[in-house]
Amino acid sequence: MTESAEKNFPAYSHLPLSNTDDNNLKRFIVITSIKPDLWSYISEAIKKRVEQTIKVMEVTSLIEYRLTKASENIEDVKSYFISAIAGKPDDELKKLVKESPSPLLVNKAINIFVESGSFASAYNNGVNILLHHGEFIDDDGLKLVFEKSLSSSWRGINQILNAGGIGDVFAELYLKTKCKVLDHKKLWKDFWEELNEKGFEYPPLDALMTTDGLIIIDPVDA
Repeated sequence: MTESAEKNFPAYSHLPLSNTDDNNLKRFIVITSIKPDLWSYISEAIKKRVEQTIKVMEVTSLIEYRLTKASENIEDVKSYFISAIAGKPDDELKKLVKESPSPLLVNKAINIFVESGSFASAYNNGVNILLHHGEFIDDDGLKLVFEKSLSSSWRGINQILNAGGIGDVFAELYLKTKCKVLDHKKLWKDFWEELNEKGFEYPPLDALMTTDGLIIIDPVDA
């Protein structure tokens, strides 16, 4: 590390980055996910080595070494990360999205959910992928979830809205999107009305929206 880095980050001054192997570079990435300011103190040569190391990492390593966390805070690492996952097989990307909740992967999480081709995959993708990224979903993302959920169809059957347990998924998503989604109430009420028109009822979601005063359930229909 540079003299300036050693002065500002004495706890990490022992790291011999210029002569280190790829495994130690990966460990350094973990440190930068916690202390992103360290990045500005390393040389361009080391940054290039980090770039090459990241670009050839397998998905298991991207998860293990917390690449999403470092990428969220360091633009260079973000660029390396995006390049690293480009072209990865769908099953590998799905594993990454499942294991590494991040605003950088939220759109991929949404796409995996809305493209579910069976009742089981819709529920599993909802629980294990979409909800893991729920706190990062913004207004546009939520609109996409709703639009694609309403239009889902395989052999004339909606694979998402008819999935067992999907009401619990929507209820949890309702809670997780409260903070980031600016037009939360309107978007959810509009979605609920479209569900109602199509004949879909989800008691867990109804209960939350009733408590928040968004809807009124007729006792006769409840």
